[in-house]
Amino acid sequence: MQERKPLQKNAPARKLTSKIDIAQSGRLALSAEEQKRLNTALIRAVQNGVKEKILQLIKAGANIAATDNDGLTALHHAAIYGRTKLCSLILTEYARASGNVIDLIETKDNSGWTSIYRASMPGHTQTAQFLEDMELLADATGNAFMKSFGECLAT
Repeated sequence: MQERKPLQKNAPARKLTSKIDIAQSGRLALSAEEQKRLNTALIRAVQNGVKEKILQLIKAGANIAATDNDGLTALHHAAIYGRTKLCSLILTEYARASGNVIDLIETKDNSGWTSIYRASMPGHTQTAQFLEDMELLADATGNAFMKSFGECLAT
């Protein structure tokens, strides 16, 4: 009979230091409360314009279409602050997750306003125009366009 040798790994296991690390590892199913915290953190990251944090939270399972108490999505918040690149990032990640970007763009907050209207209110005409263009392109070409558009922006 052959002697058993202890398993050896090439690299030591990385210690999971946060709930996000644990969620990304797939070792923990998120509770409703944890999901809510991720969603809230995503909206805050958008408000603060922190792209790396946004991507980390989406990877950890934050719901891009989740709303805050005012019915505002992450896209609404990016539009309010005139963050066109973040709008593009949010739409691209939503398309990758098989979401219909038109639905996200046309989502109305509790006041009945879309992200396009929210962008135009404080005078972020470039962001509003971008969202209108993306809505038209997504309508004409589907989510495949948004996925390839995101790849172009990443380079």
